[in-house]
Amino acid sequence: MGLTGRGVGNRRRRRRRRRRRRRRRRRRRRRRRRRRRRRRRRRRRRRRRLRRRRRRRRRRRRRRRRRRRRRRRRRRRREEEEGRRRRRRRRRRRRRRRRRRRRRRREEEEEGGGGGGGGGGGGGGGGGGGGGGGGRRRRRRRRRRRRRRRRRRRRRRREEEEEEEEEEEEEEEEEEEEEEEEEEEEEEEGGGGGGGRRREEEEEEEEEEEEEEEEEEEEEEEEEEEEEEEEEVEERIRNGDLRWGMGWEREGWQSE
Repeated sequence: MGLTGRGVGNRRRRRRRRRRRRRRRRRRRRRRRRRRRRRRRRRRRRRRRLRRRRRRRRRRRRRRRRRRRRRRRRRRRREEEEGRRRRRRRRRRRRRRRRRRRRRRREEEEEGGGGGGGGGGGGGGGGGGGGGGGGRRRRRRRRRRRRRRRRRRRRRRREEEEEEEEEEEEEEEEEEEEEEEEEEEEEEEGGGGGGGRRREEEEEEEEEEEEEEEEEEEEEEEEEEEEEEEEEVEERIRNGDLRWGMGWEREGWQSE
């Protein structure tokens, strides 16, 4: 009876030990699986963040390139328009100069002819001199009037040019805003003009998905290798080749 009782107690103890070992193994496996899942989630989140950042950067670069191109085109248009305006102004100035020269010649000829006639009269030299003095006053008055007219014309031109420049700037700003709105609408809705961009984005997404799948397969292979190693260790512990905590401290095992 005593021998059978001892054997029964030893069996119970062995069963308890086996149960404890099984529980420990289950707990360890659960913890490892949880850790692996957490790692996977963290990696996926990081990849998603990186993808979003890359997409945002690409969109920003594209927008910057488009804006630069538009600005260059506008600058060229402005330069062309300014060149045309300068040419027109030069032509107008030349015409005005020619007209002024012609007027001066006519006035000088008229004044010179009038003075000669007064001096040619019998004994009328004093009268001719008086006529010359009146001509000088007229010339001064005319010059003053011309200067005032020139100043007024310059002011009007400056005001007109400033108004034109302001209108052009406002139009350009409105065009830029409209183009930005159209781009945003195309990106959100997927308009007909952005087919090439959408294809590029789809190809990039497919490449990223393939890379993710490859990384997941590698992770699964690593997990399988770890599980095989753990099973080998457990078998060696069962056989008595190893004991818990003896020289095979793996990541997190000793703490568990």
